[in-house]
Amino acid sequence: MKTTKADLEKELVNLQQRCMDVEDEIANLLKVVILYESADAATQLKVKRKSLSKMLKKINNIESILSRGDYTDDDIVVSDHALIRYMERGMSFDFSTIRSSILESSTLQEAIAEMMTRNPNALLGQSILPLNEKLSVLINNKTIITVFKREDTNGTNES
Repeated sequence: MKTTKADLEKELVNLQQRCMDVEDEIANLLKVVILYESADAATQLKVKRKSLSKMLKKINNIESILSRGDYTDDDIVVSDHALIRYMERGMSFDFSTIRSSILESSTLQEAIAEMMTRNPNALLGQSILPLNEKLSVLINNKTIITVFKREDTNGTNES
């Protein structure tokens, strides 16, 4: 469930403050471990470092959400999944032709054949393959999970 920008920013500030506190505790515990070779302090140090690592991951996640604008300001939003289901069920949109178009792309089929020649199990992992001159697909365990614009030789997306 999405949350508001204000809630995310408040949580971010709280996490950043807690991280600073835990970093101070880690520094103090490290001194105790070094000076007294305390096994108890070493155990506490390990726990604090793990806690800090979790908080830093949460901070990165919140910063990512904020940078993408993936939050709500109390307005109801429509997910991409709901949009697709509405098109399929509410508008009787038939996705089978689109699926076939993707799967039957000669560029994709050639790339798959070449990959399978080199490694028969290649599609069991994650692969990026060309779909056509402008698009590529990300395949994860034999499932195309997304389609995106291919990058040109300068490293920028083609329009």
